[in-house]
Amino acid sequence: MTPGQSFLLVLFLLYLSDCFLLVPRRGFGFLSLGGRRRWWVSRPSSALGNDRGGLVFSMPLPPLGRAFVAGLWPISLTSAGFTGLVSSCANPGARPAMPSGFVRWSELKEIGWDGRMLFVNGGSFLRLPSPEIARTYAHLLWRLAELPEHARATEIRAWCDRHLSAKRVRRRLRVFERATAGLRQSCNLLFLVTFVALPLSYWRFQASLPFFICAGFVALLMLMIGIEFLCLHRGLFPEQKAERFQLWLLVGFMPQYAMRAVDELSKGFLGCAHPLAVAEVLLGDTRFVAFRDSIVRDLQSPAPQVLHGEGVGEALEAAGRFSREFEHAAVEKIVRRRSDLDVGHLPAPEDLEEGAAKFCPRCLMPYEAQASDCIDCGGVETIDLPRG
Repeated sequence: MTPGQSFLLVLFLLYLSDCFLLVPRRGFGFLSLGGRRRWWVSRPSSALGNDRGGLVFSMPLPPLGRAFVAGLWPISLTSAGFTGLVSSCANPGARPAMPSGFVRWSELKEIGWDGRMLFVNGGSFLRLPSPEIARTYAHLLWRLAELPEHARATEIRAWCDRHLSAKRVRRRLRVFERATAGLRQSCNLLFLVTFVALPLSYWRFQASLPFFICAGFVALLMLMIGIEFLCLHRGLFPEQKAERFQLWLLVGFMPQYAMRAVDELSKGFLGCAHPLAVAEVLLGDTRFVAFRDSIVRDLQSPAPQVLHGEGVGEALEAAGRFSREFEHAAVEKIVRRRSDLDVGHLPAPEDLEEGAAKFCPRCLMPYEAQASDCIDCGGVETIDLPRG
């Protein structure tokens, strides 16, 4: 293998590694194969990851697909205060360890964010999936602290409804598609020149003028992509100045990052939207129903979680109250809008193994009569299978 071939092979392997997206354990990747109508949900891998998150693989070949990441709400809000402990986590597997602690609105003196870290009263409170989510919650918490106690429930309910709005998601997607159409074409062209035209010119002409022309065209495309990426990131994420410079260095000087420049913009663009709202816009009816049912089952039978820190009792009470009074009510609205499914109804599992007597109400895994807990869900209590 010649040095040029070795270089292209290493570059292609690096490019494939950049096709993986890191999705939080409580998040979902919404991916397409290039068309706008062929979407599916990819959950974070248990094998390629840890208790905090996992990897999903996005479309590597032109026409490069689309990739958005959305997660369940990371903070439980009540009229009395808030906590980083949450009840919902619809993905398979046991829950990661969660920090407890409850902050009353009267105790909130200072709030801010730095990157993905949210700070409360001068100390680190919670590490969130993206800087945009940290900024959004910092503004929300401060706004709720300034409201009288009797008005906070109304504001929290309106906030939940807003982030579960399919119209809002659809509008943001239209903005993103229009803004990134030119960048997407440049990324596709860079892929074809780098992995098709450049190797062919080297194979046919070796290190001569045609090869150097192709290499120069690659450099020109990277420069164009870097400039356009910088402008788009400034428009879509105006407050992420530090992150913008770091990403620009990668996109502007490393071809494998430049080819995935659209993913760097898209993966955090819908981060504040509830994944059920994203699913309603992107998924077909069959996939949406399956995804919706998994969200509803998790709300009804959340997986147990390991807690650490102080104020565990208050945090658990606040998380349960937020789930019952706000999250469940908001999800119920979107469920009723799409079908007549009763949120309180638990569907029986289909295609059960012969002899199964119980099943897990969260993941629908069948079990024998002596099994009391679901291993896959970290200890959710199994229930008897209804017999006709």
